[in-house]
Amino acid sequence: MIERSADAWEHNQFKDVIVRVANIEIYYRALSFYLEEHPTLLTDLLTVLIPRINHARVVRMFKKQDHLPLIRNYLIAVQNLNIEDVNDAYNDLLIEEEDYKTLRDSIDNFDNFNTIALAKRLEGSPLLEFRRLAAHLYKKNSRWDQSIALSKNDRLFKDAMITAAVSGSTEVAEELLSYFVDIGNKECFSALLYICFDLLRSDVVEEMSWQHGLNDFYMPYRIQVQRSLVTKLAQLEKEVQERSKKEVQKEQEESQAPIINPGLMITNGPTSFAPPPQMNGMMPQMTGFY
Repeated sequence: MIERSADAWEHNQFKDVIVRVANIEIYYRALSFYLEEHPTLLTDLLTVLIPRINHARVVRMFKKQDHLPLIRNYLIAVQNLNIEDVNDAYNDLLIEEEDYKTLRDSIDNFDNFNTIALAKRLEGSPLLEFRRLAAHLYKKNSRWDQSIALSKNDRLFKDAMITAAVSGSTEVAEELLSYFVDIGNKECFSALLYICFDLLRSDVVEEMSWQHGLNDFYMPYRIQVQRSLVTKLAQLEKEVQERSKKEVQKEQEESQAPIINPGLMITNGPTSFAPPPQMNGMMPQMTGFY
């Protein structure tokens, strides 16, 4: 049918026949045939071949010929297999189309690709949303400094604060707090105090606020710190009282428990046994039978 396509080829019949072919190489010949003569029907052919073909090989074949857009629907259909070549090809298409929303979904749902390489590629993009995705990728790989640096450059301070909170690092959070003080962004300084409340050291925050005249922005945080201390002390006091109550109850139970009379053990000594009778050198008479 391929060699005499002018007379023998018919699309539906071809699909019925190709799935019965035992020689796998003919699948790829069929794809090349459709690419050259019937590109609009290529996706339909790929649909019936999905269970039989090597997806990485198909991607490389079409990528080499620069025809990835023709198999876009196929890439979407097989991306749930989370194959690196498929993910890379689909992400490349989304970058060319500047579809940052779909690209973010692809990145978050299918992680089998070189994340750092993609982050470096997006980092140099002229589009803000792609640079934002680069910071997101660095964050997913625990590269907090690179992620926050990108967010700082684009003044995406909310993203930077979220990254600092996700890092779980006191050093990262306090460094970002110091940055907001240096640039005079008092609102972000105040917001970070709550977003990274559990990471920041209260004495460091108080000293920073006092040195730069930020007491008005610091005061709500200070009140919250005092409230947290009061709550923790009340909880600790409750635990101590409960433990003390249990110990007193245990002592009362022990004092009321009956005591065994030790005299019984003293008067009743070990049982004495009579020595065996003397045999006078004679063997005892044996009874019974062997």
